[in-house]
Amino acid sequence: MPFCFLATTDVGTEPIDNGTIRKAISSYQLKQGARPYGSGNPGGFYDGTFIDDFAYVEGGGDLDECNGMTIENNSHPPRKPERPR
Repeated sequence: MPFCFLATTDVGTEPIDNGTIRKAISSYQLKQGARPYGSGNPGGFYDGTFIDDFAYVEGGGDLDECNGMTIENNSHPPRKPERPR
């Protein structure tokens, strides 16, 4: 999914934006050009109408391919996943 409602501050070990809270940036970007046409493809131009209009670009934003992020720094140590009960 190419959007989220996540706010972020310091990411990794270096502060980003001087520690101000801001909207996290997705790494999904709108594809350029025209969609394939015919055989179950809608045709037209990539305009964000369909999920497949977006492509994941590694390092293109704050979030990973699952629209999540890992934060590791002194004030937020990494958490270990807990087993479901």
